[in-house]
Amino acid sequence: MIGATRFPDHANRWIVPASRRLRQLLRDEPTDLVISVSPLVSAHLAVRLGGVPRGATRWFAWVHDPLSDNPYFADRGWAAAILGRIEAMIARRASRVLVTTHALGERLERRYAMPPPVVLPCSYAAEELPPRQPATVRAHGQLVMAHVGTLYGHRSPVPILESLARLRGDGRLDGDDIRIRFVGSFEVAGESLDVLIARLGLLGIVTAEPPVSQADALRVLSEADCGLLLAEGQPLQVPAKTFEYIGMRKPIFALADGATAELVMRDGIGIACGRDQLDEALLALVAAWQSTRFAEFTEALDVAAARYEAGQVAQDVIYMLGGESGSTSVP
Repeated sequence: MIGATRFPDHANRWIVPASRRLRQLLRDEPTDLVISVSPLVSAHLAVRLGGVPRGATRWFAWVHDPLSDNPYFADRGWAAAILGRIEAMIARRASRVLVTTHALGERLERRYAMPPPVVLPCSYAAEELPPRQPATVRAHGQLVMAHVGTLYGHRSPVPILESLARLRGDGRLDGDDIRIRFVGSFEVAGESLDVLIARLGLLGIVTAEPPVSQADALRVLSEADCGLLLAEGQPLQVPAKTFEYIGMRKPIFALADGATAELVMRDGIGIACGRDQLDEALLALVAAWQSTRFAEFTEALDVAAARYEAGQVAQDVIYMLGGESGSTSVP
């Protein structure tokens, strides 16, 4: 539960000193442009309290996630209401709004009758990723899928674990066909992930491991054959780990809808499905691994990795700042 002391995020104590420092910087050195980036909403507030936009100084606000209608705050009435007002302020005051998905841009445009936001996707930093390793050959052609990070709200592992238990129970999947590693912190409907795994008879097939450092998290993903995304009920945003998977050339299995499912299927970098297709999608994933070691995704992952690398996204920002009028997405 989010508390007032950590609202709108853990950087809230930084807002006032940052806004004061920004005012000082703008007095001492005239600036054409200030860019703020969320999901740290505090960054947008610091820029606005710093008096931007003002005169010749423009403000570009890059919004990664929706503030109003964000499913994470759906049961936090006061927080959702304040975030909605912050979103409205950004839409009306920023010189230009940038978003990470077309779906979010269209919603903001409709809601606030504003100019179309520029779509600028998230990225990954190639230098932070571990060296690429050749595919691991395991006994029985076993597939290893990994998810690293916090599970909360709509990011629930329950459907995929129940599907795996069904497929094993009716003999459509063998116990040696697949392993799933969850590494991070977990909130699963009042019971620990360990208990859920045991209750579904998945001990030895699914593991729940404690949080690790970012470097170790990336190592876990590099050792897996496939990255798992859980993004149901988040139609306007794409989890950041999607781009780490792409950078490591890991095919994606996504239990998702909206923008996440659209990205995975449009770019041809994996399989995305809803709950009603989950059993068949898991079987298709295992079959693709056992028959081709995911060769059908290789070319698309290479293309996506080039597109979403941080250096390329930086070039896209430069292109946008070059004054390409009327463009609502970067190349």
